[in-house]
Amino acid sequence: MPPPRLAGALAIWHGATRPRVVATLLGLAVILVADATPNGPLANLRNWVFDAYERSWPATRPEHRILIIDIDGDSIRHIGQWPWPRDQLARLVETAGAARVIGIDLLLTEPDRLAGSGHETDAILAASLRLVPVVLAAAADPSNELPSQPMPATTPVFEAGDDPRAAVPHYRSVAWPRAALADAASGTGLITVPPEADGVIRKMPTVVSVGSVLVPSFGVEIVRVASRSDWIRLRAEWAGGCELEIGGRVTHTDKAGGVWPRYPVSPAILSVPADRVLSGEVDRAIFRDRIVLIGASAPGLGDAFETPLQRLESGVLIQAQLVDSLLAGNVLWRPAFAPALERLLAALLGIIVALQFGRVRDRVYAVLSGGAGILLVAGSFGAFAAGGLLLDATLPVVALLGTNLILLAERTHQEIRTRRKRESELANALREAEARADAENARESLAIALDAAQMGMWDADLIRGTSRRSPRHDEIFGYPGPPPEWDHQTLLACVVAEDQDAVARSLEAGMETGTLHFQCRVRRPDGGLRSIVVDGRVYRAEDGTPIRIAGVVTDVTERRRIEGALHQTQRLQTVGTIAAGVAHNFNNLLTIVLGNLDLASRQGSNIERLPLYLAAATMAAERGANLTWQLLAFARQQPLRPEPIEPSRQLRDLSTLIGESFPPNIAIEIHIPPDLWVVEVDPSELQFTLLNLTFNARDAMPNGGVLRVSARNQAVQDDRLGLAGRYVAIEIADNGCGIPSEILPRVFEPFVTTKEVGAGTGLGLSQVHGFVHQSGGAVDLESEPGRGTTVRMHLPATAKAPTTAETSRGRKGGYRAMGTVLVVEDQPDLANLVGELFREWQLDIKVAHRASTALELLREGQKVDLVFSDIMMPGGMDGLELAEVMEKEFPEVPILLTSGYGDVTGNAVARGFHVVPKPYRMEELRMRLGGLLSTRST
Repeated sequence: MPPPRLAGALAIWHGATRPRVVATLLGLAVILVADATPNGPLANLRNWVFDAYERSWPATRPEHRILIIDIDGDSIRHIGQWPWPRDQLARLVETAGAARVIGIDLLLTEPDRLAGSGHETDAILAASLRLVPVVLAAAADPSNELPSQPMPATTPVFEAGDDPRAAVPHYRSVAWPRAALADAASGTGLITVPPEADGVIRKMPTVVSVGSVLVPSFGVEIVRVASRSDWIRLRAEWAGGCELEIGGRVTHTDKAGGVWPRYPVSPAILSVPADRVLSGEVDRAIFRDRIVLIGASAPGLGDAFETPLQRLESGVLIQAQLVDSLLAGNVLWRPAFAPALERLLAALLGIIVALQFGRVRDRVYAVLSGGAGILLVAGSFGAFAAGGLLLDATLPVVALLGTNLILLAERTHQEIRTRRKRESELANALREAEARADAENARESLAIALDAAQMGMWDADLIRGTSRRSPRHDEIFGYPGPPPEWDHQTLLACVVAEDQDAVARSLEAGMETGTLHFQCRVRRPDGGLRSIVVDGRVYRAEDGTPIRIAGVVTDVTERRRIEGALHQTQRLQTVGTIAAGVAHNFNNLLTIVLGNLDLASRQGSNIERLPLYLAAATMAAERGANLTWQLLAFARQQPLRPEPIEPSRQLRDLSTLIGESFPPNIAIEIHIPPDLWVVEVDPSELQFTLLNLTFNARDAMPNGGVLRVSARNQAVQDDRLGLAGRYVAIEIADNGCGIPSEILPRVFEPFVTTKEVGAGTGLGLSQVHGFVHQSGGAVDLESEPGRGTTVRMHLPATAKAPTTAETSRGRKGGYRAMGTVLVVEDQPDLANLVGELFREWQLDIKVAHRASTALELLREGQKVDLVFSDIMMPGGMDGLELAEVMEKEFPEVPILLTSGYGDVTGNAVARGFHVVPKPYRMEELRMRLGGLLSTRST
């Protein structure tokens, strides 16, 4: 049976939960690993604590036993740039000749390059070194890249106990003083100090290993010479540290031979500038029986290092602090057993905390934990203040706090889990009760909502071929009774023939994407036609196989009827707007035409002004023709001459045109790839549309801006624009004034404009809209006031080869008209005008006022080379019917049709006949006639 105390401890251990024990052990392991990590967070924290010790209790050494001859910035300015000739250094040594020892913290590894011919400064310096005890400095190369140099005679460092070479700093490359100088000096020591991770000089080596030889550091060698000792001993202690013995002085070091100098709050080191020593301003008596160090602190010559007191000090001053600490026996000491003791204490604290956590009241436990932490910190500070011992309280305190945090987190986690479990059980019970009540309500509410929205629910099992439907579903489809087993064909059988392909594609797409949506018309068994919208989802098995499809169907027949009535109302409103705008514009244009013709017809009119009147009337008539053309484009009734073209060529021509004509304060950015797809459009209408858009963009930037013209190939599937397939997207964008939000929805309506009165007709965007839609595409517009406008046209791509440049040139070339033309026109005035034009071109003219009359003349054998006929003709036969009869009976006689009706000319163009729209200019008509007559003659 175990003793009572042991039994109590075991009971406490078993009372702790397994997660608590595991968490505590893992936390302690992480803390101990972090403590053993070099330059880790705990190592940095330890250094900070040791620095706090020194800042709180700095050393006080009133005796000024050490003096520095400082080569500072003033010395460099007065004596000259470094390096100085070494006879100057010899003068410093001779001046301080009464010193107990002189340490030169300067590297003298190379011959004096400033020595003149016949002036051996190194020999002068060597002679000075023989007169005074002097210690020279050597520097080790941690990278071992210096060339190998012979080692001069150094002070022997005797070993006692275990071999310390494995722990002390080891170097293979050392920059030694010149042999002549080293032989004349009393000793040589290394000034190299391995840096800390944060750059603070805390610990300095006393002995280093060069090859297999132990060499004293610079400060230790100065102490040896000052102590008049001939040897140095490094003794390894059994506890892991070392003792450094210099003559009769014993100093504790760590196992690597390092010591912590104790820096005073105000340096007890005197310093005099080197230039004052050389100029004789300093009394030589000041050097008597002192330890003198010669070093540099001038910027760029001597480095500055940070000390634990957060001060920057020169390297020679830090060496002086080390010498002063060694002479005073006032160095800091960290016992070799301290790390092991601190880790053991940290582990014990962690285990005690794990055993006691939760067994005493929280307030009492907090007081005990806080008191333990305060005792640890106070004890470590007290040990430092009393004997300069460096004991680290951070590791035990971190273990104490860390274990408490881990245990607190574990307890909080357990409490949260318990609370959540109870809340979950209660919530589940409430949910089950509410779910049962809500399920019935949901079924009733869903049925009511679907019925009110005229929506029917359906759920089809694709594996069994069965389905469940609501009564509204069967009512929409008009099933008199239960329909047959459901499948795709059952649904498609109800869809009208025109919509079956689209519905089949939607079903196939839904099986791929999992989402079903389509609109169609269905024929009910009683013959009624209904419009429906179907939305649903496809459910899949784990292997991805569709197993179920469910959704809703909505009867939108009445909605479609209301929408149609609304569209008809809007169409009538648009027609009224167009009629008012056309009347206004044509009245203005007719006033100009009639006024100028009236002026031209007066007998007293000046003959010199007659061409001006006629030109003004002609310009007004052309504006009227352009207005008519834009109206037809908006109505999508202007006759187009589509042909396969490469849009990149049109866009490049556009960029050249606007680049030459736009003002310089508008920057033009063109992004046109060379591999744009071929589109089939009317090239002249496309160019007119592009110019229309770019001029709108120019007008929107009166103070300058950026115009961007870009194009790209794009596969589009957009229900909003009604697009599906391959398109070439052309964008015209500007950063101008933008379009007000109240006008934006109506920008494509005729006579809607943002420009000032008289600056535009309001038909530009209407023409763009009509042309693009008549070409099978769509146009979209985005705009924000103050940010600019972007117009995006989608033109359908075609697989046809583009029209060659030769074909285009041939089509546009001029011809000389010759032959007999039969003019078929029911308006005598227009027939006379055309006759006058043709006679001016030296053509023979025959006139018929009815299409039937023209056909009789042809059948009688009248010689005719070409027929020029209006399409809209009275008398039972129109011009298009005449063209169809001539195509059969007189295929060798070409016919050129004309009309002012856009839908009529479009129908004629679609049937392959040549058409020139009214109004036409003389040059345009001459080119068309010449081309047809030349074709007949060949």
